[in-house]
Amino acid sequence: MADTHLPRLAFLGPLGTYSHQAAFNRFGRSVQYYERDTIANVFNALSDECPLALIPQENSLYGTVIETYDLFRSSCAGRDKFILGEVTQSIRHSLVVRKGTSLSGIKRILSHEQALGQCARFIEAHLPNASLVRVSSTAAAAVAISTSGEGACGDAAICSEHCASIFEGLEVLREGIQDDDSNITRFFVMSTSREREIPLQPATCPQHALLRIGSTVSPQKQLSVTDILVAIGLNVVRVDRRPLLGRQPFESYYFVELLDTRTDPAGADRAWKDGVEQGLIRLKDKGIDSVLLGIW
Repeated sequence: MADTHLPRLAFLGPLGTYSHQAAFNRFGRSVQYYERDTIANVFNALSDECPLALIPQENSLYGTVIETYDLFRSSCAGRDKFILGEVTQSIRHSLVVRKGTSLSGIKRILSHEQALGQCARFIEAHLPNASLVRVSSTAAAAVAISTSGEGACGDAAICSEHCASIFEGLEVLREGIQDDDSNITRFFVMSTSREREIPLQPATCPQHALLRIGSTVSPQKQLSVTDILVAIGLNVVRVDRRPLLGRQPFESYYFVELLDTRTDPAGADRAWKDGVEQGLIRLKDKGIDSVLLGIW
């Protein structure tokens, strides 16, 4: 039975997803796990009743999780919802079927869009005629074929091998079917408060920050990415772009991730926060709209 005195943490469910595994690796039994069926519902679950969430940010093979950055366009991001840390999880996919199903009998493959993309070469080589069915998570694919009875005999799920031990009637047909063994997903740990304490990052983990930046100073002047980066004046390790809705066509939000490159640990945490705050001031002085989404 879950301890109702522990804080809730929302994750992309159901049980058995890589999100669940990553969350458990970071938080263990210090939280109640609150499964949601979409990334948007994980994000929207953040509240007084659910002060923590784990959001997938990027996969090393398949790239940025676009839905996450679209959610970060929301006005509540950086106001009521903040990034406090990160978790990485190695992804090792398996082809899971109902017991007795052969490779030649598979007609459909169910999984999350990212997992289907991460196993594209295996699918092309072994199941080129199978229909691909996108579902909300890898574990949801396992649930679907587990609960569909004999009607799912032609279906397979791409998910973790752990799902075969969680859900009834399933077995692993092939293991390690991802295109690359260096398949890793990075997740953001989010909270409703910048002051919440969470389990510490590994001692070797460098410090980061993520800014959301509007692309225009005024209707008369369009900023270049170079203008923005120069104004920040800090080490930028990645820039992501998403459309700025409700304005002129092709205006953008830029999501700029910063990395602290200093090696002196003395006072590093405070110095990093001060440096990010100064970067925000420089942006404001240039008339550039910016919001701190998280610092960790």
